[in-house]
Amino acid sequence: MQTTVRVKAPSALLVSEDFVRRNRWAAWLKTAGYDTATCAGPHTVRGCPRLKGERCPLREWADLAVVDAPRGAGFEQYVGWVEKPCTTLPDDGRTVFAYHGFPLADLAPGRFTVDHRVGADELLALARGSSG
Repeated sequence: MQTTVRVKAPSALLVSEDFVRRNRWAAWLKTAGYDTATCAGPHTVRGCPRLKGERCPLREWADLAVVDAPRGAGFEQYVGWVEKPCTTLPDDGRTVFAYHGFPLADLAPGRFTVDHRVGADELLALARGSSG
C-alpha cells in the first residue's frame, strides 16, 4: 500500500486598503506556491476582531503577513500605527511591512520591510525569509 504524504503549502495574508496592490501581491505569492488570503485592513473590514482587541483568524492561519503601512503613518511602540491594530503586536519575524516614502528599516532595525512598489522577486524573497 502506497502512503501519500501531504505537505502544507506556506500561507500568506496580504493586508492593504489598496485592492489592486493586495491582490497583485497575492497573485505573485500564489504563483510561487503559497496559499493566500487578503484583507483590506481593520478600518475597511466591518467587524474586524483586531479593533476589539481580539485575535484575527486570518493572521493566526497565515505563516506570514505582508502589511501595507499607509503614507504618513504615525509610528508607536512595535512600529505599529495607532489606527492599524494589525501592526501593534510584537513582531515574531513573520511580518513584512511595506512602506510609502520613508524606509521603515530605519525605524525598525531587524524587521522585514520593503517599499510598497516592490516587485514579485523581491516580495517572494522577503516572504521566504520571514516565514522560515
